[in-house]
Amino acid sequence: DETGSNKAAVMAALKTIEPDVPKQANGYDCGIFIIEYLLHLLQSRSALDNLGLTPHRHWFGQEAVSHRRLRLRWIAQSLQAAARRRSEVDVGQLLLDERLRTAVVSALRDQPRPKWLDELDQNELAGMESSSHAEASSDWTQGLRKRPRIALPGRWEAWEPGQL
Repeated sequence: DETGSNKAAVMAALKTIEPDVPKQANGYDCGIFIIEYLLHLLQSRSALDNLGLTPHRHWFGQEAVSHRRLRLRWIAQSLQAAARRRSEVDVGQLLLDERLRTAVVSALRDQPRPKWLDELDQNELAGMESSSHAEASSDWTQGLRKRPRIALPGRWEAWEPGQL
């Protein structure tokens, strides 16, 4: 069969390249990985040039993907809370609010909090918990650990979705 032999010849001529790129470590972050890949490719002019030819594991990792998932959840919750408060279902209208728009854009752009900053916070929190205000600071630090953080220009803050 001529079409079968042509197909076999074409397949033999094609070279398979398996790029060394970040891979997910769980079974539920595939969509978020796609978002991270797209963000990286759109932000880096040279990212496509060597795709498949050099290792790209340095682009991002599971930590960045998990962070992005939390950020997207925070954005959805913030928009839902604002929609309920304002009785407005049009996201475009909600994003006319500069404070909400700035928070959403920051949440889309920020990166995972540096580990050294977490270690610094843990040292500070440990010092607070050993002080005379141990009970009050313990309640406060438990709440702080659970709240999502959004990178705002020049600083990290913990914001609740309902604050916007």
